[in-house]
Amino acid sequence: MIKGRFDENSSFSFPDTCARDGGVERRDVRLMETVTAALIACLLVWLAVVFTRWRTRTRDERGRAPSRWTSESEHRSAPEKASEAMPCADAREIEKSTHERLPRASAPARMLDKKRDVMAKASGHGPPPPPVSRWNQRPLHMTIPSYAGCKITRGALTYNSEIPFEFETSVFAGRCLIRFRDCPPPPAGAAPDAARRLEEYFRGRARTFQCVVQGKFKRRIRADEAVTGHEFFQPLLGIPGKRFVKTLVHILRAMNPSLRMSLFARKPQVWTFLGASAQVISIDTPGDEPDITRGSFEENNSKFGGAFASGRLTSAQRRRLLADVKKAKQYSFSTDDVYTFDFYQHVFDPKTFTLNILGLDAFRVDVARHVGDQPPQIMARTSRPGEYLFCFCMWHERALARETNDERPSRAHTSPSPPASPRNPRGASSKLRF
Repeated sequence: MIKGRFDENSSFSFPDTCARDGGVERRDVRLMETVTAALIACLLVWLAVVFTRWRTRTRDERGRAPSRWTSESEHRSAPEKASEAMPCADAREIEKSTHERLPRASAPARMLDKKRDVMAKASGHGPPPPPVSRWNQRPLHMTIPSYAGCKITRGALTYNSEIPFEFETSVFAGRCLIRFRDCPPPPAGAAPDAARRLEEYFRGRARTFQCVVQGKFKRRIRADEAVTGHEFFQPLLGIPGKRFVKTLVHILRAMNPSLRMSLFARKPQVWTFLGASAQVISIDTPGDEPDITRGSFEENNSKFGGAFASGRLTSAQRRRLLADVKKAKQYSFSTDDVYTFDFYQHVFDPKTFTLNILGLDAFRVDVARHVGDQPPQIMARTSRPGEYLFCFCMWHERALARETNDERPSRAHTSPSPPASPRNPRGASSKLRF
C-alpha cells in the first residue's frame, strides 16, 4: 500500500519512492480523473438519449391505442363533449354491424374490427367506413359523421364525378362539388366527360384539391362565428416539439390572425374564419348564382356591405379584412342571398395523403402517420356546439388499420402472422398494430 504525506505547498503528495517504484505521478492522477469524468458524462448523455427515445415511443404507442373511459360519468358525457356526436340509434347500429361481421371474418380481423368500432364510438366520427376492398373509389372514401347532422338530399357523396350532390343541415342547405387531382372518377354516377373536365381543370395548375360549396344560410350568422378547419377527438401522433409548432403558428397567424391551432390537446383542432379561408366568395341573388361545375369563379363580395359595397375589394383584400376578429364582427352571412365558396389549394395532396409545405419532397409531411385512424374533414361550422354548415370526412386507405383482401396491402394493415408454435398453433398474430 502506498502512503502519501501532506506538505506546505500542496494538500497531499506521494512520496518520492512512488516514481522510482513505478507509481503514479500527480499529473497522471489528474489525467485519469479527467478521463473518468468524461466517461461518466458520455454515459449520462447516452442514458438521457435512451430515456428520451423510450418515452417518445411509449407516448406514441399510448396514442395509437384505443382510448378507455376512466369512469362511467365520463363515458356518458363523452358524446356531449364531442359536439353531441353519437345518438343512441347510431351506437346500436354500430354494435349490430359489429356482431354481424363476426361470423364472416377471421379471429384477428374480428378483434381489429371490434377495436375500430370502439374507437369510432369513443372518438365521435361515427361508424367506421366499409373495408377498403368495398370502396367504389380508391385511395379515398367519403363519409358523413353522425354528429354533424348533415344529410344528402340528392345525388351521392363522391368526388371527381363532375355532378354536384345536394345536402342540408340545420343552418345551411346547398350543393357541393369535390375534385381531387390524379384520382379517378367513380365507376358509376359520373358525368360522361368527367375525366376530360378534370384534366382540363388541373392542367397547368399546381392545385391538388378543390371543393366548391354553394347554398343559402337558414339563419343570419356573423362572419366571426362561421369557421372552417379540422377537428379530431383523439391526440395526434408524432407531432414536433412545442417550440417549433409555436414558431410555425406565429408565422401563420401573421398572415391570418383568425387562425387557431391546438395540436397538443386531447382533442386537437385547427380553425380559421370561413370568410378568410375561401379563395373565392360569390354572393348573388337567387337565380343569378354561377354554375359550380365551371372551373373558375369571379369574386363578388359587394353584398357584404360596408367596405365591400364598392365591389372593388379583391379576394386577397377580403381575406385580410375578414381575418381581423374586430372587423369580422361587423359583417354577416344573410339568409336572402346565395353564397358560393371556392376552396382550392396545393399544399394538401389527397391522393398521397401528404402535406407539401415548402414545395420540396424533403419537407413532405405524411398525414396518415399523424392522424392515425382519424379522418380529416371538409367542413364548416358555427361557434355553437354541434351546429355545422357541412361536414364530409376523408378516409384514406393508408391511414386505416382495417385488413383488406386486396392483393396489394398497405403498410398500415396488420402485421403478417408469425410461424406456428406450441403456444400459437395456428400462427395467428399475437399483436395487432394500428
